[in-house]
Amino acid sequence: MELKEKIPHKAALLELVSEHISDITAEVRSEVGHLESEYTKFRRYHRVSVLLIAFAFLLPNFVVFFLGIYFTNLPILWGYVIGILTGFVSLGFCGYYGGALLISGYDVIQQFHKGVDKIIFNKIFDLFGVKGTLVTHSVVIDKKTLDLDASKWVQLYEILRGHFHSLKQSPESDKVLSLLSTSELVTEPFNHTRIDNVFQIAVGETQLCVSELDVKNVTGSGKSQAKKDIFKGYFVSYTLKHSCKGKTFISTEGDLHGFAHRTYWSGLTVGDIKEVVFNWSEFENLLHVATNNEAEAREIITAVFMHDLYNWWVAQGTNIRISFVGDQLFMLFPDDQIRFEETITEIEEKKLQEYLLTIAVPLLNVLYLIEDIRV
Repeated sequence: MELKEKIPHKAALLELVSEHISDITAEVRSEVGHLESEYTKFRRYHRVSVLLIAFAFLLPNFVVFFLGIYFTNLPILWGYVIGILTGFVSLGFCGYYGGALLISGYDVIQQFHKGVDKIIFNKIFDLFGVKGTLVTHSVVIDKKTLDLDASKWVQLYEILRGHFHSLKQSPESDKVLSLLSTSELVTEPFNHTRIDNVFQIAVGETQLCVSELDVKNVTGSGKSQAKKDIFKGYFVSYTLKHSCKGKTFISTEGDLHGFAHRTYWSGLTVGDIKEVVFNWSEFENLLHVATNNEAEAREIITAVFMHDLYNWWVAQGTNIRISFVGDQLFMLFPDDQIRFEETITEIEEKKLQEYLLTIAVPLLNVLYLIEDIRV
């Protein structure tokens, strides 16, 4: 049975999830419930740690400000000296204890999120009737440096080093970035990427791979640093049954800024890539196709495919980009609901259902489109 027959629309998905959410909650509680109280406590510690670290940087400025008000005759040099000394003291004290709170319970928090994700993703695969696998990023930390004799600074450094190393240099992240480059879906320069949950689904004899992705371009440093948010959402790659002879690109109409059609098209309409006009008045002003093989593009992009894409775009309002390159279909669609390295704050039915749907709803639409593909 095709997914469209089993779950024909979002309302059917909501009903299906509502029927199973009690069992899902019970399973989550059974798996990670013993960690919940510690998890909640350490999350509170982390919030306090952020305040302490922020206070460490703000305190010297407050001291200098109040000295200037109450001691108007104080020499400027003395003001700078007192500010610097206060900075050293506040960074040493607040930074130390803030860092200690930040690393406390790190393993518990990671175990909680991984346990929740393992169950949630497996349940989504079961509800959809597909065989899927969640590929989690395991943080690589040298446990030898985290013994009882290690200082808090060493522990903090090791956790941060292992965390960023695992996300940026894992085989999964390398594969995702390689596929993103092949897809040609991001036409702007970027130098910062963040990759979280990567999951794979078997679709017949081929495979669908989805990853949570955040793309930015950062230039300059210090006060002159500029950060541009390029994309945050899901990146999809699907292995086609046959390779395409040309390249075909689809985008949805958007505004002049951000992840929109016009900024994307300006980077594509070069060389032999040209826009194709489909005589479908309902879609023409909202969905756009460009290709260097028009005959192939018309064969790949069926009326059913465009209809499903149109319905998705109207419902979500996200500016989706799709490409057919080689033996792959690629897709990028923004989603602000993605929770990088986060799941739920407590084990509660409403929160679990909300989190599950942030993953299941977009995946449902992706699988609809995959069922429409002819290639």
